[in-house]
Amino acid sequence: MDRRAPRPRQPVADARAPEPGDGGSEEVLSSLHGVAVANQPADVEAGPVMVPVAFAARVSDKDNQDPTLSIPRQLARCREALPPYCVIVAFFWDVESGRTSLDLRGHSDAHELFAVPVPRDGGIADLLAEAGQPGRRFVAVVCESVDRLARVTYFGTKIEYELEQSGVALLAADEGITAEALPTNGVPARKRATPILTRRVKQAIAEWYVLDMLEKAWGGLMEHTEQGFNIGKPPYGYQGIVERHPVPAKAALGKVKRRLVADPVRGPVVTQIFTWRVSERLSYEQIAERLNLDPDRYPPPEPIPGRGRRAIGAWTKGSVRDVLANPKYTGHMVYNRRRNPRPDRGVAGKVNPASEWVWSSKPRHEPLTTKALYDAGTPIGKANKGCRTSDRPNTHPATTRTYRLRSYVICELCGRRLYGKTRRVGDGYSYYACEPVPAHHASKDWYATHPKS
Repeated sequence: MDRRAPRPRQPVADARAPEPGDGGSEEVLSSLHGVAVANQPADVEAGPVMVPVAFAARVSDKDNQDPTLSIPRQLARCREALPPYCVIVAFFWDVESGRTSLDLRGHSDAHELFAVPVPRDGGIADLLAEAGQPGRRFVAVVCESVDRLARVTYFGTKIEYELEQSGVALLAADEGITAEALPTNGVPARKRATPILTRRVKQAIAEWYVLDMLEKAWGGLMEHTEQGFNIGKPPYGYQGIVERHPVPAKAALGKVKRRLVADPVRGPVVTQIFTWRVSERLSYEQIAERLNLDPDRYPPPEPIPGRGRRAIGAWTKGSVRDVLANPKYTGHMVYNRRRNPRPDRGVAGKVNPASEWVWSSKPRHEPLTTKALYDAGTPIGKANKGCRTSDRPNTHPATTRTYRLRSYVICELCGRRLYGKTRRVGDGYSYYACEPVPAHHASKDWYATHPKS
């Protein structure tokens, strides 16, 4: 009898277990036996007792792996390891990362991209849901190895625990499957110390393997940055030059590496933006207005192609901010400024703090500004926050006058901007004052020695 080749079966409409409350335990066992007999391979003779088992599998990446090969291979290994009196009656498999949080597992639609020659009754979420039902079709779950359920030990043991709480045994083909591991008369098999220890060690090794690969990949990206290769679209003001990939096998696949060179037209625009920002302390909006006065001299940037992105043919506050916030203009190659979103794993995108950026040890391409100008331009936005930098009158209806030195007079004690105030009685003079608010500044080091005004 050859049990190695996967045998896709047609679902048997009248072989499902009865709904809870339709009958007693004898009816449930009888129905399960019917499911097992109806779905067993043709070359296996029906015996007096057949154990219905569910098959669980996973492929971690739809881009770098082939589910049409991996899922059938996992099924073949499980069928080979099962005793002859066990038959697979349900098939649960996913195409997703094993490091995905459990509440997001089993909801991916990546499996729809492939014609996998194995039936599918759902994913891991559907498996756990059916396992908790009194009328489930199986008494055990078989997988190729426990790390196929999850690459994180906590997630894997949680799945195992939930199955055990429902009275369902978890079997792994690479651990060996014996009668002692199967439930008997509805009673779960007793745990054995040595197999559990072996399983936990293998789960720990699987998680270590993933983390080790991630650490090595991170080290490779750091070295990639140190050598001056760019990742992603070249920033405004630069052009990307393509170099042949140093690995012949990857070069044969058309993969390349890219460096940055200054754009003769747009490069001087970047230099001018930093000069305006630092020397005149202009806001993003003011810089954008100046640039838009001469679009031929200061050509606006083009966005990265994608959904919801379009070129508007003009500079905006956001595009100016992107230039001033990009440290690559100092000539250094910088990586890890942003974390890309991974909705399938519940990971949101964000801008990483500067302390997590990876800088090359020295400039790797032509700088368009100096490190000193880049550092000086960064805190200006914070200093200008909440203050108008235009000389135009404030249109607020409560405004009665304008203070010429607003945002330019700084308190020597606390570093905060002074605000203007005019005495309505007495001398009638205007003053610039700094009056800390206890509720906001009492915890500051300078508060104790700061005068009230």
